[in-house]
Amino acid sequence: MNRQIPLLKSSNTQDPDEKLILLIDQDIEFVMNLKDSFEQHGITILIATTAAKGLEYFHSANPDLVIIEADLPDQSGFELLQEISDIARSRVIPIAITSSFQPKEYRIRSYQLGAIDFIRKPIDADIFIPFILNRAAFKSSITNTILADELTGAYNRKQFYMSASSLFNRYETSNDSFSIALIDFDLFKDFNEQFGNIKGNKVLIDFVQIARQVMHTQMDVFRFGSDEFVLLFRHKLADEAAKITKDIAEIILEKWNITFSVGISEWSTSTYNNGTLLQQADFALKRAKKAGRSSTFIYDEESFSSPLFSRLNIHIVDDDEIVRAMLERQFSTWKSDTFDIHVIGYNNGFEFTQSNWYTPHDYHVLLLDGVMPKMDGLEVLHIVKKNVESQRVLVAMLTARKNEQDILHALNSGADDYMLKPFHPQEVLVRIQRLVNRLFK
Repeated sequence: MNRQIPLLKSSNTQDPDEKLILLIDQDIEFVMNLKDSFEQHGITILIATTAAKGLEYFHSANPDLVIIEADLPDQSGFELLQEISDIARSRVIPIAITSSFQPKEYRIRSYQLGAIDFIRKPIDADIFIPFILNRAAFKSSITNTILADELTGAYNRKQFYMSASSLFNRYETSNDSFSIALIDFDLFKDFNEQFGNIKGNKVLIDFVQIARQVMHTQMDVFRFGSDEFVLLFRHKLADEAAKITKDIAEIILEKWNITFSVGISEWSTSTYNNGTLLQQADFALKRAKKAGRSSTFIYDEESFSSPLFSRLNIHIVDDDEIVRAMLERQFSTWKSDTFDIHVIGYNNGFEFTQSNWYTPHDYHVLLLDGVMPKMDGLEVLHIVKKNVESQRVLVAMLTARKNEQDILHALNSGADDYMLKPFHPQEVLVRIQRLVNRLFK
């Protein structure tokens, strides 16, 4: 009979640190006899009676160990092993083959295809349970080596994606949910400069230890960057996650006198994937950073329906069509985490001044050619500075004029930078990016 029986504890009581074993076997009596023994030792089992369902669970559940019966009703266990062995190796998931038969060829084929063990049935539960615990512990030790951050012991980005993907697939057919918190320490660079990197590293190490203690798990703390972390809250809504991160923040503040900002997003059936979940948390974190230090924002579609990024308009004013096209193309490659960038080109200064270029709520960068017909760059600069009193306008002169008096005149008239032709468009982009980061943040 083609039956699939996922034998899982209630999601409300499931220990996030317990081991998940995928057992692919059509012998219902065998797997039912093992059920109680598994769960008494804190091992959750996920059972499939066909190779097809086993393959589905393998990809969705990210198990700690896979046990495959050699003879399955729809496909050979060896064929299934061959199909998943490469992925299992990349995820450090041990696989064992079981069979009531043990010809030499079965053993050889199992090991050739990537199995770490071959187990003969009938299985003695008293021996089998320690075997499972041993292999799961082996998997954990390897995982801690290659998927954990060397400094803090937190898991890395790869492990987060594996854990989140498992939860996505596990919860998509239930009413359960989980949340993530994206955390970024406030002024951490300044902290390091004042107290030194050694003390800064101690802060990060303490953060991971404290987060694990407060969250009651060793699994769900991930380091994404220098001072950026992700916390994964199983069976927790966003409000609950916010309360827990607040508790962690209070301990860190009391011990180290440093704060962090938090962006939180909550999984739901409408969430596309863990990339979307991270993006939502990142949106919320950016809003928290803008609100000031030690802020927490929870992502929700209604409050984030308005544009999150400020608009940055790049106005390129140059009568040389080739130069203008090169700069437009180069600035169109600018991808910013802070600004929504728009590039506009103008044939000459007169065309620019007659346009409705200035919008007071946006940021503006003006790249002005010094020599143009009808109205040169200096004339445009004077008009801009006369009519627009704004800290949101950055002006850079692009010109072949090398006379020191011309350069001094432009800077004294309000230009923020002066670049001589010929230039490489990429150099202009990098220089403007630096100015924007200094003046508009």
